[in-house]
Amino acid sequence: MADYLGWSDPKSVTSAAFDYAGLANVALGGRLGTTIDGSINEIAQPDGSAIVRVELHTHNALAFAVQGFDFNGPLLFGNRVAEILAGAQASVGSCSLNMVFRNPRRSATAGY
Repeated sequence: MADYLGWSDPKSVTSAAFDYAGLANVALGGRLGTTIDGSINEIAQPDGSAIVRVELHTHNALAFAVQGFDFNGPLLFGNRVAEILAGAQASVGSCSLNMVFRNPRRSATAGY
């Protein structure tokens, strides 16, 4: 699943998926009302690299869980796009993603 966040628990043999990028909302014609906002901040370092901080907030995003590690497997909660298109109810939630990483060279468009 491109651009979904997924978690798996090997002990319980379950997996969950969260559509942080709003792709399911697009596929469903906007009916989920998924919204995405956040920020990117690039901080120049003396060695020419840059520390990049990314914050992403997603609301009303499709979420579901399955038995096993195949996201096409038996559903434990929620529904996938195909089931929703066939009339099933969507399960939605909100998430925040915070990430910090170092770019070996800072961006030429960062405006330093």
